[in-house]
Amino acid sequence: MDPSPAPSQEETTTRRDWSELPVDALSVVFAKLGAVEVLMGAGLVCRPWLDAAKLPHLWRCVDMAAHHHHHHHHHRRIPSKKKRAVLCAMAEEAVRRADGQLEAFMARAFVTNKLLKHVGDSSPTLKSLWLESCSLVTSNGLAQMIAMAPLLEELVLSYCRKVHRGGGVYAAVAEACPRLRRLEVRRDPTWRDDDSGDRRRRLPFGIAAMRELRHLTLVGVAGVGDDELAAIVDGGCPHLEVLHVSECPGLAAVDVAALRAKCGGVKELTLHPCVTAADDDQPAEVRRPSRDCRPNRKYYGPDWTT
Repeated sequence: MDPSPAPSQEETTTRRDWSELPVDALSVVFAKLGAVEVLMGAGLVCRPWLDAAKLPHLWRCVDMAAHHHHHHHHHRRIPSKKKRAVLCAMAEEAVRRADGQLEAFMARAFVTNKLLKHVGDSSPTLKSLWLESCSLVTSNGLAQMIAMAPLLEELVLSYCRKVHRGGGVYAAVAEACPRLRRLEVRRDPTWRDDDSGDRRRRLPFGIAAMRELRHLTLVGVAGVGDDELAAIVDGGCPHLEVLHVSECPGLAAVDVAALRAKCGGVKELTLHPCVTAADDDQPAEVRRPSRDCRPNRKYYGPDWTT
């Protein structure tokens, strides 16, 4: 049997050892992958890659949301207990690798109060929290975590059913996070947790106390009324630039012109109290905002800047 031919000079010179890639190059590659992909695959290729995958600056943004994508986000099922445990363990490891430098955490469905507590305990520099369809997270659990995040600037809660006004979570955010600039809350309009009885309906949400708020989105939030909006735009949030309110069952017919007159510096106003078949015929100022609730990715990543 003839021996295998020796590699040509061209093959020898073009072959490279991927384990010798510089750390800076690996950091760029890892930053484009999600946390799950790095923890389960890329970071295990070889020892140098594993060492690079443990650099704290790489984990300033932990994005576990891309791994659990689904178009019908507000009907997402909770992962199985086994899968949830695996994802929570991976998220905890990612937060540990951040070594106190975590600035953004994004996740879907599997998050628990225990995991949020770990994030809060370990992340004094957290600036952005994005949760979607996390039905295991409660108002009290989120409020306890928020109390440990005084630097928070962005909070996005999409279809997290057990997080509602009844737990005083919005008031807790206003008190604990004086720097909050962006709040987005999306709920299924059929959920009435925020509006269960006359007594609770009269209690303010607490959003008007968020003095540094620039962007506010409320979709399907029961209990939001004209008085709540008036308190927000009439001096409560003096720096507000973007206001989107859509599909909120408790919102009576809003006088858009009167509300706009109070808005002052608000540059973008979207009001759509309920869903009708005539959405496309509505003027721009009352048209329903996009259902794409994922924040702009430019806010996240190793090069986070304020």
